[in-house]
Amino acid sequence: MFVDTHCHLTKRFFEDPEPVVDRALAANVQKMVCVGTSPQDCAEVVKIASRFPSVFAAIGIHPQQTDSDDHSSIDTQIEKLTKLIKVISQFRNHWWV
Repeated sequence: MFVDTHCHLTKRFFEDPEPVVDRALAANVQKMVCVGTSPQDCAEVVKIASRFPSVFAAIGIHPQQTDSDDHSSIDTQIEKLTKLIKVISQFRNHWWV
């Protein structure tokens, strides 16, 4: 069994992630961690993880990928998403501050 610890299955890369997930499973990749780095990506990643039992979400919002200079707003967005199922990791990157 293999685990893909960093993949991107969002519409930015694939119109439909199902064939990608199916190919991974056929190649013995049993778990995948789908990464989101913007508010839009994170919401989509959580939906994808909810759709596929083998996919888990790792979410975070990079400061340059949000319109907000208010980092508490970024933290609030991440906290809301982590309450959803199958979010296995979250990160906050405030080193720009």
